Amino acid sequence: MSPDRQSLEPAAAIDAADPLAGFRDEFVHADDEPDLIYLDGNSLGRQSLRSAAAVVEALEVQWGRRLIRGWNDGWFELPRRVGDQIAGLVGASPGEVVLADSTSVSLYKAALAALGARPGRTRILTDDLNFPSDVQVLRAVAAAAATNATNRAKTRKWFANTTTPAWTNASPQRRRSLASRRPSATSPSTCSPTTRARGPKA
Repeated sequence: MSPDRQSLEPAAAIDAADPLAGFRDEFVHADDEPDLIYLDGNSLGRQSLRSAAAVVEALEVQWGRRLIRGWNDGWFELPRRVGDQIAGLVGASPGEVVLADSTSVSLYKAALAALGARPGRTRILTDDLNFPSDVQVLRAVAAAAATNATNRAKTRKWFANTTTPAWTNASPQRRRSLASRRPSATSPSTCSPTTRARGPKA
């Protein structure tokens, strides 16, 4: 018996006895690459057979037939229901995990909310070992916070220049006219950002 066969047979026996061995058949394997060993699971794992069936069911039944009624059929509860399933994988209790947006989107919302809670802060600190996309997210948060601060200042100035009687005693038509002159929250800011993110140089 060749050395290669001697080394493969014990490994094959261990694989056969592995209680997880049957899960291989739960995933799609291309016919032209039956022996491909695919390890990139954290980015895009193999497609599971159950996920394909679930997508078809969501498209044809939940959306196709139930339409907007799907929200009352369980869509609203999905983040928590799936979160409870994930909780079992990470050692958490039911109700402690919720399915949310991507990491980048969640980081953006959390960081922007933190700045909004204390608008007087003017720096975001990070380190060079932070994940590159996280640094870019924080830079976007810094720019958004600076724009929001500028628009808040414009709004305060507008209200300061508007006497109270002119607003409270105005007719509905006059109020709409005054409101149309307020600075837009989405208008571009011309001042320099006052909040910066520190990260690796480009």
